[in-house]
Amino acid sequence: MYLTLIHKLEGHTNWVQCVAFSPDGTTALTGSHDGTIRHWDLAQGKSIARFNNHGKVKAPVKDVYFTRDGKNAIVSNWSETRTRKFDDAVLILDLKYGAEIKRFPTGHVVLSTHISPTNRFLLTASANVVTLWDFNSGHAMLKVSDHHNAIVRFHPDETSFFVSSQNNGTNLMCYKVSEKESVVFSYPNLVPHYIGCMAVTPNGKSLMVADDKILVVDLHSNQQIRALNPSDKPVLIRDLAISPDGKLLATVAQEQFISMWDIDRGKELTRVPAHVSSHRQLILCATFSPDGSQLLTGGGDHTACLWHVET
Repeated sequence: MYLTLIHKLEGHTNWVQCVAFSPDGTTALTGSHDGTIRHWDLAQGKSIARFNNHGKVKAPVKDVYFTRDGKNAIVSNWSETRTRKFDDAVLILDLKYGAEIKRFPTGHVVLSTHISPTNRFLLTASANVVTLWDFNSGHAMLKVSDHHNAIVRFHPDETSFFVSSQNNGTNLMCYKVSEKESVVFSYPNLVPHYIGCMAVTPNGKSLMVADDKILVVDLHSNQQIRALNPSDKPVLIRDLAISPDGKLLATVAQEQFISMWDIDRGKELTRVPAHVSSHRQLILCATFSPDGSQLLTGGGDHTACLWHVET
């Protein structure tokens, strides 16, 4: 297993906090703490367009996704300072013209978002409220309270979603996608002291949550089946990404390295440390291309790196 650097994408002036591949894998989006979004041609490694937070008040971009047709971006942001007042929302941005198409008004700082695989639903987490939205109509279907600093993720079949939050300790819960609040399952004994990132395997069979290790939960039995430890000492895992075929896991950690894992065997296949990873500071985010042949990472050195994944 090897990671080979293809391009280093430069142009942001602050941390690159979120990255996304287009559905056809030819372009990418990066969102930065500098308040801008960049659209990249991956064959050339060059910026196609730069969006300055839609002409609104400059605020760090927290999450970014492509819509299923690849024409629009789904963008969330959070306030830079307490003194700056503006309407917190998740926005839909036309990538051709840079125009705002739609907004989902959360009313509070947006900490986490997720779009369902077919783009039927959108999840947002802000303040202590998680909101389930009908993506096409913009209607808020469900609001679930008492989830502070939440991370949200859909199950691939779009019938349920997961919420991790820090209230009195760490909570991890599964809800049914419905207009009425319905708890599918609660995981009181499977939660680390802090969940920094979370993902569901493409086949919907396993949930992965991480702090300084990755816990793999079987969603049939709702029991932990494996724990992956990237380091001999506690190291915060900043993000994790699962390959489209569900075989590989990529993790990026506080100590500036990328790890690739065999999910079924729970084995670390390779580790790219800081001095050769092309990120000069901590690595913050990662995602696989639609065909699984590439990995895109974003870092505290204001860059994103495109990697070829050779198995």
